[in-house]
Amino acid sequence: MAGGVRRGMGLKIMLLIGLALVLTVGSCIADVLTGETNPEGDAPFTVAITESVCSFSERFTGTGGTGPDPDPDPAPTEAVENNPMINENIDFAWAARSFEADGPLVITYIIRGHDDTTFDCFTKVTVTDCATGSVLLQDGYRRQYSGDLEKDLKISHEGPVQIDLYGNRVNADILVYADH
Repeated sequence: MAGGVRRGMGLKIMLLIGLALVLTVGSCIADVLTGETNPEGDAPFTVAITESVCSFSERFTGTGGTGPDPDPDPAPTEAVENNPMINENIDFAWAARSFEADGPLVITYIIRGHDDTTFDCFTKVTVTDCATGSVLLQDGYRRQYSGDLEKDLKISHEGPVQIDLYGNRVNADILVYADH
């Protein structure tokens, strides 16, 4: 009798371990399929979404797509007056985005939501010269950068640049407009 109870208990434990394993593997596969991976440290995200400025801006000018939901907090006046090339609200969850634009330009980010109780709450902005590959600017929110919730980053470089955004546990409005 005791052996049967012990065997039944062992089967229940094995069933629970198997179920936990299936849920873990399933969750990892779902994260990969949806692009929500969790790399260690500050390693670059392996899947980059790159869109041309034309196709991206069409989404927000009414010529294609639905665009973002209306924001109760308006964009900075300077960005509105200069017709933003990029105007998007991004939920960073170990996410990366890449865009191309022609400088000189200004990148404005406004942090709308954040979980600053953990070290993995951050946003990083890297601007690279498309012709040479040299890094023109690196800045961001938290980690080695300031905790400012709003920042204007000016790029005086003339010509095409790549803007790489990377972060986690942050919701931010990203505006990119020409610096006249």
